[in-house]
Amino acid sequence: MVNLRPISAALHEKAKRELNEKPDRIDEDLAALRQWLARTPHIRARIDDQFLVTFLRGCKYSLERAKEKIDMFYSVRTAIPELMRNRDPDKARTREIVRLGVGLPLPLTDGPDAPRIMLIRPGVYDPKQYTIEEVIKVSTMINDILMLEDDNMVIAGQVSGTRAVRQRASRTPHGKKLLGFVWNVNPAKSEWLGKGEQAGHDQEEVLHKGHPVLEKEGPPPLQEVA
Repeated sequence: MVNLRPISAALHEKAKRELNEKPDRIDEDLAALRQWLARTPHIRARIDDQFLVTFLRGCKYSLERAKEKIDMFYSVRTAIPELMRNRDPDKARTREIVRLGVGLPLPLTDGPDAPRIMLIRPGVYDPKQYTIEEVIKVSTMINDILMLEDDNMVIAGQVSGTRAVRQRASRTPHGKKLLGFVWNVNPAKSEWLGKGEQAGHDQEEVLHKGHPVLEKEGPPPLQEVA
């Protein structure tokens, strides 16, 4: 029997309608992922139902795409170890960055099956006091919690912005790489809020330089706002 957290009726219908989720096939799909992981020794992954179904939902139940995402998720932890070091949420430095509110999920959504809205305020931190690498690391810590606990984000996706966060990250090659990796390993659907064609250009420039996989995928959809 599949051991998953219960979801609301609205999210259940959305998962079936938009993510190709078939409740009677989840167990079979999870078994297929576990068999693949057992034959893939370079990935030491979690294999609990809730973790694996996050990738299945994020990839609309494409097993091959889910495998790519899981592989990338763990490869990043090797390729960019600075994102994985010193991830203690009780560390004073980490708590300082969280309290700045550079990037936080808002508690309410615009309906029971609406995306999670992320409040992004890159201008609130002083780059002389905190590096973009530190800020992105804390963002990945928050994202790791959301992908395991927030069904609205996993099923409906997340909406975040703004162009300024991409511009600040793109000031250094390392920042571009970090932002590209962070977006590409996130199993949830993401949309960026921006303004006009320039926002789309900035987004494409930053994200495509993160990893070769991005070149074939293209950037996430951009929702234009006034």
